[in-house]
Amino acid sequence: EAASYEKSDLSTKLKLMGVDVASFGRDEGFWFKRQFDGKDAGIRSLECFNDLDGSYRKLCFSADGQRLMGGVLVGDAKDYSKLLQLSKKEDLGGKTPESLAFGRPAPGEATGAPVDGGDGTGLADDDVICSCLNVSKGAIKKAIIEYDATTIPLIKKCTKAGTGCGGCCTPVGEVPKVLAATLKQLGKTVSEGICPHFPYSRRELFDIIKVKGIKSMEEALTSVGQGEGCELCKPIVASILAGLWNDHILRGGRD
Repeated sequence: EAASYEKSDLSTKLKLMGVDVASFGRDEGFWFKRQFDGKDAGIRSLECFNDLDGSYRKLCFSADGQRLMGGVLVGDAKDYSKLLQLSKKEDLGGKTPESLAFGRPAPGEATGAPVDGGDGTGLADDDVICSCLNVSKGAIKKAIIEYDATTIPLIKKCTKAGTGCGGCCTPVGEVPKVLAATLKQLGKTVSEGICPHFPYSRRELFDIIKVKGIKSMEEALTSVGQGEGCELCKPIVASILAGLWNDHILRGGRD
């Protein structure tokens, strides 16, 4: 049977000017019908502004409070994947609207063991981790355990996860969290860098490039990295260079 296009999931997580932002919805009606603006009588919303870290979240629920319809996250988007998957379900998974909106268990709410097994994703094995290609977290773990896909490129090749928008495989995505946790369970070495070519976090790489005055990807690889770079490190280094030096995009060697 030939595959057919039905609809797109407009949910997304981005980093704008260094700030994590995200929006997600049960379906496209969340955006096209503007269910987030408080004018739909069938939608009830809860908002939380954390004055300590400057983060904001608005979650929209069905009128009876039993279903999550969508939401907006600014400044702290670490719960994006968990909330996105919850918005596709017909209940709140034992949670209350208040606990989801304010990030704390409501009085009397059972906590129990984390559904993610402690990997920090907030996702169960049957939850979708790559919405572009409909790849579950369980499929990622299987690729790592059974097919020795121990790097992000190998996981992409084996499962196709991250070959759409790529958001799930970025350093702040959920796939690296699953990879690190699964490798640790298997007793294998876990790389702490953004990719095999740079053994540093983004923050560390930013500071190194700034102090050393590095102006190109080639110079970064020669000075503090190795190999030829990949789809993970190239956009990160490009973002750092643009933020630090603001050179013209078509300057020699950047085309």
